[in-house]
Amino acid sequence: MYQNLGVVSSRSSTQLLLVAAGVESPLTYKQEIMKILTSDEYIKDDPVRPTLSYAWRKSVGEMYYIGEEDDPAAIVCVAMTTYIPKDTRDIALSKRGLYAIPYTVWSYKPKAGRQIIMDLRDWAIYNGWERLVTMSPNTDMAHNFHTKNGAFLIKQNEKTRNYEYAL
Repeated sequence: MYQNLGVVSSRSSTQLLLVAAGVESPLTYKQEIMKILTSDEYIKDDPVRPTLSYAWRKSVGEMYYIGEEDDPAAIVCVAMTTYIPKDTRDIALSKRGLYAIPYTVWSYKPKAGRQIIMDLRDWAIYNGWERLVTMSPNTDMAHNFHTKNGAFLIKQNEKTRNYEYAL
């Protein structure tokens, strides 16, 4: 059912593209694909920040998955902040805001990591979030992943890098 609808730059463009693709509502469309994770079962698989508790993750934002909850294809943890964090302490200190900060993503199936990031970008556009900026590890693998998927490095921190996806 899901198809790549191309890069869009506004919420109304996304809605028009979805209507053209035969999808009734963008909200329904993304809810069918990206769902909120309600279990702590998969945290142990987090390759970036496995020590963060389920309660902490839920206190700063949401955990989304694609696929089935008992067999997810990918998971992304997203904090909602008022500024761009350089570490988890910054996330914890921020008030809830409209900056979506994916701070960890992992996949169980090929290309699912990319898919969940692109779905999150569409979701951010639809919901009117101001920015989509990662807090990624300072590694070549993270750099290659984000730049290959259209993000731009906007800040190099001591232990992390921030990549921004255009909304």
